[in-house]
Amino acid sequence: MGAVRIVFAVLLLSVAPAASVAQTQPVSFGPIVHVQQFEGVTVSVPIRVEVTQKPSDLGVRLGARVVADLSDLAGKAGEIIDRIPLPKANCASYSANNPIVTLGRKSLAFRGVGAVLSVGGSVDMWECAENPIPKTKVEMQVKDIGLGVKTKVPVVVNLGPGDPIKTKLGTQPFDVDLLVTLSVEDGRTVALRLGRPSIELHGPYASVTEGVLSIAGVDLNERAQALLAKGIEPDRLRQTIPSFAGFAPTVESARFLDDQGHLAAEIVLGADLSVATAIQILPKLLTLLGSEK
Repeated sequence: MGAVRIVFAVLLLSVAPAASVAQTQPVSFGPIVHVQQFEGVTVSVPIRVEVTQKPSDLGVRLGARVVADLSDLAGKAGEIIDRIPLPKANCASYSANNPIVTLGRKSLAFRGVGAVLSVGGSVDMWECAENPIPKTKVEMQVKDIGLGVKTKVPVVVNLGPGDPIKTKLGTQPFDVDLLVTLSVEDGRTVALRLGRPSIELHGPYASVTEGVLSIAGVDLNERAQALLAKGIEPDRLRQTIPSFAGFAPTVESARFLDDQGHLAAEIVLGADLSVATAIQILPKLLTLLGSEK
């Protein structure tokens, strides 16, 4: 955060004495590394900032492009998803609705207009029924067989209900792509938006077609949103650029992108200032800079 304020201070000092402002080359710095914990997995998100200055009708336009590298998050997406408690019991209930979910393919990458969580797997559906035949065993017990004679004889002992009768009804392979995009809500707020999931069902077993994304409580929509929300924390990403009285940059755009082959999130901010306002807010900026540890 200190580097951000230094750059703004330098830019403001360059415009304060001047009546007109010339466009300058972008000033880049970083990365600032944020470390997050998600489902017990540590993820590092390096953030770099590019600051620009150019003329505006008011005097000067200060802009900042904030880019968060999500390659570590994308690389660990499979490990994080593996922490989801998937249903594994083929006789959780006496019914024909006992799914076993397996996720074999998991990836997070930029595709098209956003970040796509792609998951491939299968659902095995099992029917489980009570066994009408009890479980028994034969053991030798001493019995009185008459005339005062006792001897060991075989006796059938009931051990309770027999093992459940389990029948595998079928397997439904599936592939799911969940699109997540970034949007600017009101010039100050950046939000995640879920697109319509793309589902491909490759097997003939129709009973799991509906609701395949939330079978037995496994909500992949929710997981995709939570994964990216935790990874980039959109509002914190915006706040990488300081905001205070007299200087409150607004969000011009927000998006996911492919940054040299890596998934990244980009937020672009800007603020128009008069030279006089720049001079007035400079002491506040320096005070903030001096208070930073």
